[in-house]
Amino acid sequence: MVVLGFVMGGFLCPTAAVQNVLLKGVSGYLVLFSLPVLAALLVGRLFCGYVCPFGALQELLHVRRWAWKIPDRVWQALNPLRYALLLFLVVRVLLTHTVILQDFSPFKPLFAFGGTPATIAFTAAFAILSVFTFRPFCRTLCPYGALLSPLSRVSLFRLQAGEGCSSCGLCTRACPAGVMGKGTCATGDCLLCGACGARCPRKALRLLPRFRFLRARPASPPSA
Repeated sequence: MVVLGFVMGGFLCPTAAVQNVLLKGVSGYLVLFSLPVLAALLVGRLFCGYVCPFGALQELLHVRRWAWKIPDRVWQALNPLRYALLLFLVVRVLLTHTVILQDFSPFKPLFAFGGTPATIAFTAAFAILSVFTFRPFCRTLCPYGALLSPLSRVSLFRLQAGEGCSSCGLCTRACPAGVMGKGTCATGDCLLCGACGARCPRKALRLLPRFRFLRARPASPPSA
């Protein structure tokens, strides 16, 4: 968070990145943009969970014991907003070759040590929301997350419950993002935070290959 956030001014900016990559073409920027994409195809949203400074600051502000109980249907209703924003940004930049809303990412004014009254108010609103809800921008408006989410659904490795799972539901209650359901993970929205695995008394949750033929087979008993 310190390096990508305060030193580099909030890199990769989730609203600007999905636009800039279309304008800058084959460049070092494309390489940096592609690394989280490749990580998503391999193991899921590793960038969102462990690298993104915007997500990290939201998570740092969150106080679990103060968290609001927001029904799943509300999150499901808000979820399409980020896909709509992604589509709008991509179509617009292809038509106009200009970038917009690059300063409307939470904490961008903080990382850049500046901003307008509108962007500062936007940051303040999401800072307050982050205290009571887990990563509200990531779950409702982040266009880069909207790009990585469907890629994570087809990742080579995914978080799954092994044979030791008893469907006790402890992982569901432990998951701050609300993507676990008794050993079943909504891979596209999982941030790989590890809270579910830490809470599982049977240690049944682990990253497993998507295809069974890639999984290690148990050793055969020695022949007599």
